[in-house]
Amino acid sequence: MKIHPWQEVEIVLTATVEYDHPYTDVDVHVDFTHESGATLRRPAFWDGDRIWKVRFASPVADGRWQWQSFCSVADEGFMNNDVGHSHGGDSPC
Repeated sequence: MKIHPWQEVEIVLTATVEYDHPYTDVDVHVDFTHESGATLRRPAFWDGDRIWKVRFASPVADGRWQWQSFCSVADEGFMNNDVGHSHGGDSPC
C-alpha cells in the first residue's frame, strides 16, 4: 500500500466471530512502526457486524511503515497480530 504524508488511509480488520457487545467487550488497536523506529498506536473502531477499522495518516514525508494489530480477545486470531506495510512518499513499495 502506498500512502502520502497527512493523507488518511483506512485498514479493515474482520473478526472471526460476531460478538454480542463488540463496542464494550472487544478492544482493538494497531501499532504503526516507521523504519526510523518511531511508533504510533491508533485505536480501531467497531463498524458493525464483524468489522473493525483503523485510520492512519503518516506524519512524515518518506519512509516505510509496518503495522501490527492487537485484540483484547486472546483467541481472536485474525485481528491479533495481523501485519502489513506501506511506503510513504513517491517511491514504490
